[in-house]
Amino acid sequence: MSRPVLYGRLAKWSILFNQYEIEYVPQKSIKGQALANFLADHPMPAEWEISDNFPDEDVFSIEILPAWTMFFDGAA
Repeated sequence: MSRPVLYGRLAKWSILFNQYEIEYVPQKSIKGQALANFLADHPMPAEWEISDNFPDEDVFSIEILPAWTMFFDGAA
């Protein structure tokens, strides 16, 4: 681990990793940039109008879909 002082769970994991000669390398967060890139690559068409009219606002039944999962390979 790159930080000199470790607390709690990280300290416990560091000790366990050292017993088996496992080196932990933290991954930098790129989620924000990935989202920004996606939004930049898929802009909203200019002919679309922003509207606060919701035609189905009185619907009593909804379908709950499974959550999407985004995977990142760490490439910059």
